[in-house]
Amino acid sequence: MFLAAAMIIIGALAFTGEPKHKRKRPKFIKIKFKTLYILTSAFLLIMLSVSIFASWQMFPIEYAVTSAGGQREGWVLPGSTFEREITIKNGNFYPMIYYLEPQTGGISGISKTQLELGPQEEETAKVTISAPEETSLFTDKVRVNAYIPLLPESIIGSLYRVNPVLPVFAILFETSVFLGVLYFISGIGNEDVLKIRNKRSSLLRQIKMEVFGR
Repeated sequence: MFLAAAMIIIGALAFTGEPKHKRKRPKFIKIKFKTLYILTSAFLLIMLSVSIFASWQMFPIEYAVTSAGGQREGWVLPGSTFEREITIKNGNFYPMIYYLEPQTGGISGISKTQLELGPQEEETAKVTISAPEETSLFTDKVRVNAYIPLLPESIIGSLYRVNPVLPVFAILFETSVFLGVLYFISGIGNEDVLKIRNKRSSLLRQIKMEVFGR
């Protein structure tokens, strides 16, 4: 997920580096708008991907199959069908699209396989589970993948059905294109926006004066 950001940073260094034939070290390190914009864009892409992956969840549903099913919470009879509820909450300050998918064979159905939640909203989905015939402890799992709706839901859904990671790449690509277009239409290029004193040059000059007296 960091490939796009790494390429942007490498490009920034390649286009803004100083020529190697210069002998004198400059007193100031100049940071151009282009460099700052590219690095900021890379940071934005990294944070965007992290926020998406951090919203992915795995819900475990534990139960015991026993002939004493129903006598305690979580005990079910062999071969029986029962329901459990899971709650999906969007803890972000922006909307998210959620896709729910069973990860184990014991789950026979999910009441809601797709949700669109606003900031701080939550919704409950019912999971139908078919218990095995043998008595033991079992754990079924529901995977939840979340995406920021920067693309139409139909595109995100189509890519998700191929591979859950594909919508992330598509969102990052669209964001990269938007940032690139924004840079070109801004009309700002190689202007210097920051000047940082080269402390290494100052230190070497001080040592030279102490040793050679000039």
